[in-house]
Amino acid sequence: MIKNDILTELKLSEDFVSGEALSSKFGISRTAVWKHINSLKKDGYEIISVTNKGYRLCGADVLSGEEIIPLLTTERLGRNIVCVHETESTNTLAKKENHMPDGTLFVADIQTAGRGRRGKRWESCSTGGLWMSVLLKPDIAPESLSCLTLAAGLAVCKALRRLTGAEVMIKWPNDIVLEKKKLCGMLCEMSCEVDTVSYAVCGIGINLNTEKFDGDIGKIACSVKGVTGITLSRSTVCAEVLNCFEPIYTEYLSGNLKKIIAEYKKYCITLGKNVTVIKGDRTINAYAADVNEKGELVICNDGREVCLSSGEVSVRGIFGYA
Repeated sequence: MIKNDILTELKLSEDFVSGEALSSKFGISRTAVWKHINSLKKDGYEIISVTNKGYRLCGADVLSGEEIIPLLTTERLGRNIVCVHETESTNTLAKKENHMPDGTLFVADIQTAGRGRRGKRWESCSTGGLWMSVLLKPDIAPESLSCLTLAAGLAVCKALRRLTGAEVMIKWPNDIVLEKKKLCGMLCEMSCEVDTVSYAVCGIGINLNTEKFDGDIGKIACSVKGVTGITLSRSTVCAEVLNCFEPIYTEYLSGNLKKIIAEYKKYCITLGKNVTVIKGDRTINAYAADVNEKGELVICNDGREVCLSSGEVSVRGIFGYA
């Protein structure tokens, strides 16, 4: 596509590129060059046009396959990408399109009905965050799926640590926190038969460049830029999450859950803390002692150990969110 070729030329140049040079290189008219430039601007690329100088790419935060794929080191994840401007939720979209290949990535600029665990609404009505889902088709028994959500959480934690250098941690089971506030939430859903998994969808929502959260959300939520001052492009973060996720997912498929859990526990801020466990109408104060090989949180309460699955409870720190 000539539009993408023009974009590549602009990316490679540190100065202005003349319309005449682009016209000559690609064998099109100056008017055609101008139309392609305008199309790139509509896609979200910031391009300056100056008479007698030409065009210069100044910056962009565009979520597209053209931006994501060159950054990937994966063989499976993200090699097929569905990008949309707006959707109800990327998880819903992935489930509708579950016929697509294993590892297909779904990304959206805006989600109108983003969801978190236990049906909670996830605010995702702007491009200040990354809203993505990965369609997976693991050849495993349904009972092994409980650790997938932890594997996804570990991948996001490692990716954000690499990109920011910040002390990003995991609040069991898979909320990503920074300075004890929620940076990222996940929702893993699956479709199973009696003894086989048809597909799983890992939905990930990361607050990247939002500078202010409205109302009570600001008490528990944060963003990468708000805490670190670092502005990250969505495509960069998306690619790094997949790059970190693939080797962990490969370990998961091989059944090497011990290795995944051992690494997960290094970053789990919940462990070793007094926590509040909310189960239905009941609230229990307990001590978070361990995460077992099933991905369950092991708590100590009244001298006895109890194993909690991620789907049945909400766990918070005694003195705050984390």
